[in-house]
Amino acid sequence: MAFTSASERVSIRKLKECNWNVEVAVDAFFNDQSSGGNAWRAFNTTNSAGVDTYKLNQIFSKYKDKDEDAILVDGILEYCNDLGVAPEDVVMLVLSWNLEAEKIEFKRQGFINGWTKLRCDSIEKMRAAIPRLRQSLKDDNTFKEIYQFTFKFGLSENQKSLSLDVAIEYWRMLLSDRWPHLDIWIEFVKEKHGKSISKDTWNLVQIILLILVIICKICY
Repeated sequence: MAFTSASERVSIRKLKECNWNVEVAVDAFFNDQSSGGNAWRAFNTTNSAGVDTYKLNQIFSKYKDKDEDAILVDGILEYCNDLGVAPEDVVMLVLSWNLEAEKIEFKRQGFINGWTKLRCDSIEKMRAAIPRLRQSLKDDNTFKEIYQFTFKFGLSENQKSLSLDVAIEYWRMLLSDRWPHLDIWIEFVKEKHGKSISKDTWNLVQIILLILVIICKICY
C-alpha cells in the first residue's frame, strides 16, 4: 500500500498472487492490467504533495535491476546519464541523501519518498531539481547532515572505517569548494596516517572546518 497507494483489498490480492513477495507484487501491480492498475491510475495516483506515485514507480522500474527491487550501479549510471549528471558529481551525494540511500543503490521506497518530498515525478522535473539540490549544500546544516551521511554511505559491507582512497575521494567531492587547505590535509593523511579513516577522524575534519569558520567570523 505504501509503494502503490492501492487499496488494502487490491494489495492483499496481489500479494497473495505473488506468494507474499512484496517486490514481485509491486511490479506485478503496475504491469498486470488485471490488477485494476489503469482504473486506479486514472483516479488515485496523485498524493497529497501533488506528485504522481505511478509515474515515480514507472521511472524506478525503468532503472531497477532485473533481479532485485533496487537501482544498482548499472542503473545508477543510466539514471545519471538521463539526469545529465556525472556519477562522481557531489550532487549525487545530495541526491542519495534525499532518496534515503544507505549505500550506492536506490531502494523503491526511498526513491518514492525522496522525490515526493522534492515534488518531482518526471525525469524533466528531476533534471530541473539538480541545481536546487546543489545549492542546498551551501546551507551549513544541510552540509553537516550530508557530510555525516557520506561516511556511512561510503562504507564497504561489514567495515567500520572508510578506506583511505574512498575517504579522499569523498573529501575532494565535499570540501574542494570549502577548504582551501584540503590538499595539505590529503597529503598529510597519505604520508602520516596511511590507513583507513575512522568515523572519529572523519568527524574531526568537520570540527576543524567549523573552528575555521568561527575564527574567520571573529577576525573579519
